[in-house]
Amino acid sequence: MINKRRRRKCLAKLAKLKERIEDSTFRISGLEEELEQHAQAAAEEKIAPVPPSHHELDWEEDPLPMPPRWRSSQKTAIVDAGSSGLYFMDGAPVTNVNKNAPKIRVGTASGEPQSSSAECRMDRPDLPEWLPLDGHKMRGFAHNLVGIGGFCDEDCTVTYTRTDVTIYDPSGVAIVRGWREPPPSKLWRMSIVAEDEEGPEPTTAPGAKTVSLAAFSAYDLPSVAALVRYFHAAAGYPVRDTWLKAIKKGFYDTWPGLTYDNAYKYCPSADATIKGHMTQVRQNVRSTKP
Repeated sequence: MINKRRRRKCLAKLAKLKERIEDSTFRISGLEEELEQHAQAAAEEKIAPVPPSHHELDWEEDPLPMPPRWRSSQKTAIVDAGSSGLYFMDGAPVTNVNKNAPKIRVGTASGEPQSSSAECRMDRPDLPEWLPLDGHKMRGFAHNLVGIGGFCDEDCTVTYTRTDVTIYDPSGVAIVRGWREPPPSKLWRMSIVAEDEEGPEPTTAPGAKTVSLAAFSAYDLPSVAALVRYFHAAAGYPVRDTWLKAIKKGFYDTWPGLTYDNAYKYCPSADATIKGHMTQVRQNVRSTKP
């Protein structure tokens, strides 16, 4: 009896499955016919092509504006939101160079800190004196960097567009106008020399070198010891041996400037680490009742 009941149930399920398959086959055939009808209608009508989006445009047809005058990297600077100050390469036309000024250490995008060689000032007498134009000369830098943080601290507004960059004073008047480079770099630049000293617009020779794709950023570091202390606190004040083992295994490779040698030399003995590992007797462990 049990086998007969199971057989009946299986036959009923098979019949339902056949009905579903036939229904789905009918629906698919109907959709295919509908698609063919739409394809024929589209072929008969003249459909206007869809205009390409901005990202699909060819740069030769829709180029970005080239620098208006100087294209030399020595007389222009990258307007960088990731830079904490103004940093100039060797040979940049700057003023008020002071080689006896205190040196600073600057962290770079590659993770290797570099030291400055002198203090200086951007040679832009046409700009207001209250602008933060003081910076540092960096021997290892291949490009000049102008951080916008100082301009924003003076209530200036910096706007980036597809073709240019503009800095406005607190009253909304444009005081600095830059441009954007064509691919592959597509970086925003500005001139670091006065407008009346730039001279005529030079021509671009065929086969001229362009800036390769790279990350440009720089931030001030007081010292390597301060950097290690900051990273130790950011990691949660771990025990020295545990932290060094983790660094040696490569768990902190993405932390710029944090190497095993630096951590071994400057790892602090923080109070938070000691307090987090103090052994104390817990309360209410032993009953006081007789």
